[in-house]
Amino acid sequence: MHRTTNNRTQKRSCKLDEHADSLWNIMAPMSKDHREALKRALKELCEDLQYDEVRVHLLSKDILTESDDQVIQSKVTTVDKASELVAILRTKGDSAFDALVEAVQENQDFLAESLKKHEENVRNNVPPAEDEAEEGVEGIRPEQIVNPDDPITDKDLNEIASRLGHGWRKVGICLGLKKHQIDACEADNPHTQHDKAFGMLNKWKRKAKKEATRGAIVTALMKVPVDPEAYDFLLIAQH
Repeated sequence: MHRTTNNRTQKRSCKLDEHADSLWNIMAPMSKDHREALKRALKELCEDLQYDEVRVHLLSKDILTESDDQVIQSKVTTVDKASELVAILRTKGDSAFDALVEAVQENQDFLAESLKKHEENVRNNVPPAEDEAEEGVEGIRPEQIVNPDDPITDKDLNEIASRLGHGWRKVGICLGLKKHQIDACEADNPHTQHDKAFGMLNKWKRKAKKEATRGAIVTALMKVPVDPEAYDFLLIAQH
């Protein structure tokens, strides 16, 4: 009986030690490298991060408190929510950075790759200007897009849909659609990848309204690892 009690005591002690380690990892100051990586990634996170897609993971990992969540949820726009999230994470430990990478990995893996790249560049002492230049090596300038401010047409979307293949879900996330909206597109169009992709693109077009331009769709497609052929017909031919 005495031995059993000791075993239970030891197990409780181990669990308390693990909990204490976890709390220390969260409460300890975030390293300068991770704070700088978040700073460099801020623009991308504000443009593309969907807080609803990461909040459950961050809450379950005890990275965010209920109070933190309420502050972020009080913000009206997705940009403000992402900005507030980054500001809060920078006050947490290094585990907060890792948890954010994990949170975006499933549905917004392009953001996860971007965070890892910024982290690597900071550790390798790559200056911010060179870091940004590296990110934009294969970028497309607005003047390279045919009529970038013109509304995207159904004909254009149909052409894009025919070229997306299995990558259509990631494109939907990058365009700002929520997971349940993308799931609905799949359920409503059970037959072909083209139909699913076209349904998703049309849902984005209706949601974005005047912001659904040729330039906007090209910018989004460039952030996802899709074949450039998916949007090259929207670009000015290079000689």
